[in-house]
Amino acid sequence: MFAVLNKMIDAGAMSSFIFNEHNPDITKMLRIMNKSSNFPLGPFVVRKAHGRVLINKIRDILFNMDKNRDGLYALHYAKLDHFEIVSDYDYNI
Repeated sequence: MFAVLNKMIDAGAMSSFIFNEHNPDITKMLRIMNKSSNFPLGPFVVRKAHGRVLINKIRDILFNMDKNRDGLYALHYAKLDHFEIVSDYDYNI
């Protein structure tokens, strides 16, 4: 965004949740040319060396965060609703 405003580049792309965090006095100086449909954030990855038990535990924690108060608080702070399993196809926009 700031590279566009500083005329270093002509156009750029960013996620709406980051764009919306900026001061409206700044964002109103930009023109939104297009909006994509919603798509997942980048993948979370873990080394196989951690073993299946720990990997499954991490996965269960992430996928169930929206079902308890502390998890909901963390998700809200990160401006997320929940985590879900996605496929490569889900990134095609």
